[in-house]
Amino acid sequence: MKSLKTLRKPAAATALALGLVFGGGSAAQALTSYVEGGYATSSGSYRTITAKDTSADGNRIYGNYWKTGNSKRFQVITYNYGETASATMAKGIQVHHFQACVDKPISGDTCGPIKYNPYV
Repeated sequence: MKSLKTLRKPAAATALALGLVFGGGSAAQALTSYVEGGYATSSGSYRTITAKDTSADGNRIYGNYWKTGNSKRFQVITYNYGETASATMAKGIQVHHFQACVDKPISGDTCGPIKYNPYV
């Protein structure tokens, strides 16, 4: 029969892993802004921004994003259904905030909620 001390180690490791996976730990969490036909997401390190077109409706999906230390708006733009467009920030730079938008030339663009990097 295993001792209580032997059983505690795997249980502690499992609890730590579950905490990190389900947001209870200190690991950074990726954020996603959804819009009709796609989304934009930033990695947990906030060094990468990605836009994804998930609808074959002919409308492009783009991600507006702002970098730390810079007030200028940048964009990653998809051009076809299923396409992913992304950008990686230079060392020391992070995505400050971002949002997903759908390009609707006739009726006007619509954008999802702005997501903020909680670490800046």
